[in-house]
Order: sequence, then C-alpha cells, then structure tokens
Amino acid sequence: MNNNDFRQHCINILHEAGVDDYEKRIYIVNPIIEKNKPYNSCDDIMRLVILPETRKCTFKGMIGLFTIFEGYYPCWIDVSITENNIEMDTSLRMRKLKNTKNIGENHPFRIKVIK
Repeated sequence: MNNNDFRQHCINILHEAGVDDYEKRIYIVNPIIEKNKPYNSCDDIMRLVILPETRKCTFKGMIGLFTIFEGYYPCWIDVSITENNIEMDTSLRMRKLKNTKNIGENHPFRIKVIK
C-alpha cells in the first residue's frame, strides 16, 4: 500500500459508513498509547512529532497525518461517526503494510457508526 492507496482506502471506508461529504467534515484524531506492545523507533516519531496530542483537522490534514511516511500506517484506527463529527482514535504504533494490494479490506480501520 502506498499513500495514494491509503487515501483512496480511507475514502472507501467513509463511503461504506455513509459519509459522502467527507471533504467538508472535521476530523478529531486522538492518539492512543497501548501498553505492553513491542517497541519500534517509528512509534516515537508518531508519538512525539506527528500526533503528540488530539488534533482537529480537515480531510486533507487527517490524510497528511497518516501518510507522512510512505508505506507506514497506524496498526489500527477506530473511526466513530456521528451526524456532525468523525472521530478517529488511533494507535501510535506504525507498521509497514507490505504487498497489500486489496484495499477493499478494512485494515487498519475499525468503524463504528453512531446515530
């Protein structure tokens, strides 16, 4: 998976969840520190530089957070969708997605639609 694949995958996930106006929404991205997970130096970059605290951003800004390193993406992203907000809780662990051609799968997204 590359950054363009990830962007399209994100759009597909949002469409599946019923969000057609994804470019007009505000995204609230919350970093989640997982205890007892294996350490990797990429995790420090994510935790200290990219997402040290909750951020509110546009779609373009959110994509920029998750695609700063080509091929490396968070291990998981929980997406909660309400009528007004798209909230993303994300792992601060980043891993390379190797040979992932089928972007129809939800990984790394887990979706909850809250009405």
